[in-house]
Amino acid sequence: MNTLLRDLSIQYIEDYMKLVNSEEVHKTTQPGEEFCEFSREQIEKWLNSLAQKDDRKDFAIIEENTDSFVGEVVLNHIQNQSANLRIAILPKFFNRGHGTQAVRQAVAYGFEVLLLNKITLDVYTINPRGIRVYEKCGFKKVSIKEEPSGIKEIHMEILAQK
Repeated sequence: MNTLLRDLSIQYIEDYMKLVNSEEVHKTTQPGEEFCEFSREQIEKWLNSLAQKDDRKDFAIIEENTDSFVGEVVLNHIQNQSANLRIAILPKFFNRGHGTQAVRQAVAYGFEVLLLNKITLDVYTINPRGIRVYEKCGFKKVSIKEEPSGIKEIHMEILAQK
């Protein structure tokens, strides 16, 4: 199954609302933090603001053969030839390879288009699926820190090939 990246925009609002308001997604991306739903108005405002931001690149992850919205992958905190990567996928698309393809494409974009030297990310140890994807895509563990809640967070990075 092929995965495409497209600019995240208002055209994906219905599915994006499902993504950011998913308790299942929240459990692996923000464990220990209280879950709160975003309103349509908040999400619309956010999506409409993305085109003006120069410190991030937000992509919609699309399943090519169905044109379905799978999730988002983001390069944010872009500065000094470095960026942070984050990804979230709708649960119905888990375990189909979209995460791996999306991360590889976002990393390639970061290194080839944005000319970054380093891409970092943080992943919680309660997300073994995410850890496997990141390692498969070439990310290396740099450090592990324990949150006050007891949850461990792994800091990972990948460097541009010279």
